[in-house]
Amino acid sequence: MLTQITNPWMPHPPKKIIDKARAILETYNNGTADLTTAPTNAHVYNNNYTNRVYHRHGVETMSRKQHVFSVGEEFDKWAADNIHPYAYEAGLSISMPKDLPGQGPHCDPRRRYALNYIIDTGGDNVRTVFYKEKGFPIERLHDAGPEGRGYWADYPDLEVIDDVVFGAGIWVLLNAKVLHSVENMVGYRSFLTISLPDIHQLPWNNRLPS
Repeated sequence: MLTQITNPWMPHPPKKIIDKARAILETYNNGTADLTTAPTNAHVYNNNYTNRVYHRHGVETMSRKQHVFSVGEEFDKWAADNIHPYAYEAGLSISMPKDLPGQGPHCDPRRRYALNYIIDTGGDNVRTVFYKEKGFPIERLHDAGPEGRGYWADYPDLEVIDDVVFGAGIWVLLNAKVLHSVENMVGYRSFLTISLPDIHQLPWNNRLPS
């Protein structure tokens, strides 16, 4: 079962696009970002998903969420020409609010696979952890809910099946329909992200995973 795979053979995004993403991120790091501006993906959230609450060791905690911002049509076109002909919802994803250390176990709304190019890891030991919910299949293909809403489960109900630390400057493919969390963040975690309907048309160079 594919949970994640790093893809060093895939082409790096153009420097112009990375620089534009870094400039957006810098406005959050230096405190000049307009926090009232709705992200491009604001429409995918519903209140329960956005405000989900988790429990670990008897402690209740809120979760970060990903805010996706457009970096322009150039990135959309580049993704379609170089990554996948049916790539969609390409943009810069920033994990916030910064004062929360984690993004709890969830399946992504609206996409089967996520391809992320990490710009800032958000800390030295930020871990992406994948889970199986007890009594349920690993892949939750039919649990997204109406209109592609996200699915989530609480920590006491889960078993860890994969745990990895990703570095910056490389494409990472995630199975977005396997429950996963991001732990130990201390700063803004950001990456260029592309949503994918399948993985068979990616530039695998004969490395298609089983």
